[in-house]
Amino acid sequence: MDYSQIFHSVNINLLNNPTNKTHIVKDKILSLFSRLTTSQIRWIGVTVFFICIISFFTSLTTTRYHHEETLCLALNIYHEGRGEPKLGKYAIATVTLNRVASSNYPDSVCKVVYQRSYNQKLKRYFGGFSWTQDNIDDMPMEQIAWTDAYNIAKETYQGEQHAEELSDALFYHADHIKPYWIKKKPPIKTIGKHVFYN
Repeated sequence: MDYSQIFHSVNINLLNNPTNKTHIVKDKILSLFSRLTTSQIRWIGVTVFFICIISFFTSLTTTRYHHEETLCLALNIYHEGRGEPKLGKYAIATVTLNRVASSNYPDSVCKVVYQRSYNQKLKRYFGGFSWTQDNIDDMPMEQIAWTDAYNIAKETYQGEQHAEELSDALFYHADHIKPYWIKKKPPIKTIGKHVFYN
């Protein structure tokens, strides 16, 4: 049986009779199944079943991935900006996501947060964010601060909220330190105790 001709016929009829789509589709589907053998119907059933299974597990995998990305972002907000004002926490989230979007950084939140770069001068690896290399337990202990960080992570990860003035920012540091790279980067804005740069 040439299935392509049947589906082509359905499409043509839909185009020619736009006001009677439901009736045409119903008749064509019934006509199609009336020509199928038992083995063909069984094969279609098995195929649909496996498509549903694959779709289900794909959906689970996607949901799990986004959940893990949100957790990584929340951890970064919590450890980097736990004592910062809300705008400062949004700023940290924005910089993290800007790095994900940049071709100069890894393409996922978790990879960006836990990225390591080798410093040729000091002959050792450094983390992109200091809390990832301090050998201290990363489990959030302050419930209110963690809830706040997680909610901000969800909002920014889903694109609902971000620090607009930092749309191009990729760097920041605490205002009590002076990293070597600030000589080549003019500051954009100071929020709380952090200075942000492009």
